[in-house]
Amino acid sequence: MSYLKLGWKMLSSIVILGVASCNEPRIIEMEEVHKYEDGIPAIIPSAASVQTRIEKNLDLKLIVGAPDFYEASPSEMHQAAIRAGQLALATFGKDIEKGVLIITKDLKNHPENPADGIVTDMKIDSLKAELTAK
Repeated sequence: MSYLKLGWKMLSSIVILGVASCNEPRIIEMEEVHKYEDGIPAIIPSAASVQTRIEKNLDLKLIVGAPDFYEASPSEMHQAAIRAGQLALATFGKDIEKGVLIITKDLKNHPENPADGIVTDMKIDSLKAELTAK
């Protein structure tokens, strides 16, 4: 009887793992990342360096070295973040879950979270809702 219980537990674990693996996010190709990065100067013309980081294909960090834009108003940064989020959804599809725009003065050093970075949310959830409503 204990072998039967053990076998059932193993079988249910396999089914759960199988279902979980079906929902894996798609792989984002480098061509898509390059296309996205190529579109950033249209949003932030003074962008001198651009790096995109996607964690688990769901969380997007766009790190832009733009000393001139670093002094922009919060409203201008918000608008740039929204436009970058729209571009992300157009480029990567609805697989992106979250997104942030990080503006830094430093053109060369782009750690994951630059010390001088100004972080602005891309409002991906709101943008997805707008797309669904259309």
